[in-house]
Amino acid sequence: MEEDINDADGATDKELRKLAMKAPSRKKFEEQIRAMSQDIKEKEKLYILLQERQEESIPLDLRNLKVEKNKALERKKLNDAELRELNDNVRKKMDELGKVQSRLHYKSEDRINEAIRRLEIQLKHNNYSLREEKRIVSEIDSLSRSKKSLRSLFHTILVLIVL
Repeated sequence: MEEDINDADGATDKELRKLAMKAPSRKKFEEQIRAMSQDIKEKEKLYILLQERQEESIPLDLRNLKVEKNKALERKKLNDAELRELNDNVRKKMDELGKVQSRLHYKSEDRINEAIRRLEIQLKHNNYSLREEKRIVSEIDSLSRSKKSLRSLFHTILVLIVL
């Protein structure tokens, strides 16, 4: 058997042969360079193509987004205008409600009916002077009108609730 010769580092001749590299093949190297160059050119073409498509689609997407944004802004403007109009209507109705409430002596129709009934009983059972009778009849008429105002008040309240 062949003896392994040790070098200064202690490695054997066999081990050194395994570590020794083959000389590169120039033909194989140039072939790999050409293949890589071709691959790079193809990738560059694909990159340029994708970039062009993206540049074409971005303005289109932006235009679509702008159109959607403008539509949303128009809807918002319409909603804001409608909201302002509704708020104005509510304020007007609240003012009407306050005016009607200030004119009413009684806050329920039953109380108004009871007051009218009492005044009519007083007219029938007591003898009043003409002036006093006119005042009582005027009060009964005023209470009857206030029933209409109370109904109007309830109608206004219902309208406000519906809004």
